[in-house]
Amino acid sequence: MNPEITSKDKILAQCRAIAQSEGLNAITMRHVAENLDVSLGSLYHYYPSKDALILASVASIWHDIFHDEGEAFQKDDFISLLRYFFKALVDGEKLYPGFFSFHALAFSQNEKKAGVEERNSVFGHMKQEMLRTLENDPHIRTNAFQRTSKEDFVDLVFLEVLAIHLSQSDSEEAFLATIQQLIY
Repeated sequence: MNPEITSKDKILAQCRAIAQSEGLNAITMRHVAENLDVSLGSLYHYYPSKDALILASVASIWHDIFHDEGEAFQKDDFISLLRYFFKALVDGEKLYPGFFSFHALAFSQNEKKAGVEERNSVFGHMKQEMLRTLENDPHIRTNAFQRTSKEDFVDLVFLEVLAIHLSQSDSEEAFLATIQQLIY
């Protein structure tokens, strides 16, 4: 048995691998330590509890799903960004089956608040990217936001993207066409 783990990155990579193959609920301190061939105590050196490990794992998975590799979308095209989000959600669901539906259930009662805060942090970052892209899109009508703010528009669009994905409906193209009609 290897007495020390060299990095948190290796731990989180193993947690992502477990989540991919066995589901998020299969991540336990003992299972991760066994898969890394390290002592349980070594793992506790990096993560003081299973809850801390799960929280870090969920954050790592969110980052993995929405990590922007290269030019995944055009930084000045709002529809391009929405297409990227839809694709990332679909690809993320394939890579981490059930993650979007069940990740909140992985937290103990003590860590639910921290889990919600982590999710909200990721969602906040995504909304900021949406707002930046919306503001940089030169094709948007100048009067598109006379009745509502861009921030409120982004909130509504973001929620709808998640709802479409979670409902597994085929309304992505209809939704994108509607957004195009509204702001272009």
